[in-house]
Amino acid sequence: MPEAGDGQVPRVLRFVLAVIGVLALVCGLALFVFPTSFLDLWAWQLTPLTARILGAVLTLPGMVDLLLLVDARWSAFRLIFQAQLVSLAFIVLALVLRRDDLAWSRLAAPALVGGIIASLGLYLGTYIVCERR
Repeated sequence: MPEAGDGQVPRVLRFVLAVIGVLALVCGLALFVFPTSFLDLWAWQLTPLTARILGAVLTLPGMVDLLLLVDARWSAFRLIFQAQLVSLAFIVLALVLRRDDLAWSRLAAPALVGGIIASLGLYLGTYIVCERR
């Protein structure tokens, strides 16, 4: 139950982020459990170890986004969103700096880049909306 003056993340944003969270969590778990299945599919060259690391990294935003369904208080997520925005900004920067390392012939490359950019926009939009409330 939010305290007086404690804003909430709007329901529609919570559900959109939860859907993204499920996708990130499923993808992350698949990469972690079945790393060799993704070696020829991923957006860049992977080894089983880097596939597992990537999978583990993807489970964090997945779980955070799902927790928005349980706790809608903005105060519970403000710092996490700030950290996620910084992380996504660095991921976008890395994608720009090392764009030639992406295997653009694989469907995963444009899907990943589009997903990262869309996630950055959604997190930033959610942050702005919730801060203005």
